[in-house]
Amino acid sequence: MIKVRRGSREDLPAVLDLLSRVWDDDYVPHLWLEWAESPSEGLVLVAESDGDIVGTTYVDFMPHGACWFQALRVHPEFRRLGVGSALAQAALDESRTRGRSYAYLGIDAENTASLNMTARLGFRQITEYTLLSLTLPPWPTGMERPKNTATWCKASLSDLPRLLTAAREAKRADFIACWQWQPLSSEALQENIEQDNIWFWDDPSAFVFAGFEDSESHPHLFDPCGQPEAVKQLIDFLTVNLRREEETRFEVWLRHDSPLVEFLLHQRGFVEQEGYTIWEYPLQPLQ
Repeated sequence: MIKVRRGSREDLPAVLDLLSRVWDDDYVPHLWLEWAESPSEGLVLVAESDGDIVGTTYVDFMPHGACWFQALRVHPEFRRLGVGSALAQAALDESRTRGRSYAYLGIDAENTASLNMTARLGFRQITEYTLLSLTLPPWPTGMERPKNTATWCKASLSDLPRLLTAAREAKRADFIACWQWQPLSSEALQENIEQDNIWFWDDPSAFVFAGFEDSESHPHLFDPCGQPEAVKQLIDFLTVNLRREEETRFEVWLRHDSPLVEFLLHQRGFVEQEGYTIWEYPLQPLQ
């Protein structure tokens, strides 16, 4: 019998043990306690079997009543026993009770088991992204970095009007930043700016913004928003300026139907890696 309940600080040792059995290089152990101790920002759930924690998940509360489901983890010995479905259904029920309007989540396009489970729960796929990567060679020792007229930097709240203008001109209704998709709005952009997730490229002739993370392992660029030629210039700019002392991988996420996918593959030497699907579930009756 699987029982799902809210997680708490007292569950941390058992949850960390669970997570250590699921994925070696997982981000969840670093955030789980913070999530559990911030109930106004989201919801942590755990699944129990005979008193032992065998699964966990997190619901992040986003602007406009939306929420993002993430970090669904199940003990390897309890897979295909309904633990994931029980956690996901409880997340839907709790989110609905809290007055949330829509639930969203992202799944790798090759993760057949999760795709099937998500469809059975009543989610529908609304978009898909393609991951492209390019190996950047080391920056030559002793060579000076190029001096650039363009600026690539974190956005601040004072940049918000320009971001909204760029989104309107690009007819963008949604965005993805650091693996989390959501409808585009002033409030959503503001939240991501405050989390340092949004960067912009300000060239004398073009303006582009995007989700960006320059992690210790390698940099990630998420679905740049701007005119196509400007986005091409930005990516060319980054393939030079993101080079490190050692070889590194540069990852770019683009909508699967973007013409820039073919540009990067055939003209810039990027390699297609995988797809990332976005799913939606209406939590309240449609008016």
